[in-house]
Amino acid sequence: MNVHKKFGGRVRHLRRLLNITQEELAARSGLDAKSVGCIERGERNITLRNITRLAQGLQVEPYELLLFDYEPLVKEEKIRAKLGSLLKELDEKSSTLLYEIGRRINAIRRED
Repeated sequence: MNVHKKFGGRVRHLRRLLNITQEELAARSGLDAKSVGCIERGERNITLRNITRLAQGLQVEPYELLLFDYEPLVKEEKIRAKLGSLLKELDEKSSTLLYEIGRRINAIRRED
C-alpha cells in the first residue's frame, strides 16, 4: 500500500471516530468535500498547509495524521471520538469554548 493510501486511510479513520461526514470535515478544514474524498482514497498528494488544515478539522496535531502504522493511539482516539460526539450536542459557542480550553491544556502539557 502506498503512503497516500495510508495517509488517506488515517484521515478517514479519524473522521469516522469523530462521527462527521466528509462535508463536515471539509467545512472544518477550509477544503472542499471533493478534495477530502480524494485525500481519503489516496488519490492526492497534499501540501503541508492542507495537512495542517485537516489536522485542525480533525482536532489532532498534524503529526498524528502521519501515524498510520501506530496502533497504541486507538484508546486515545476512542476517547476523542466520544468527546467529539458530546461536542456535537453542544451549541457552537459552548463547543468553541471547550475546544479552546482543550487546546490550551495541550499547550501547557507541551511546555512541561
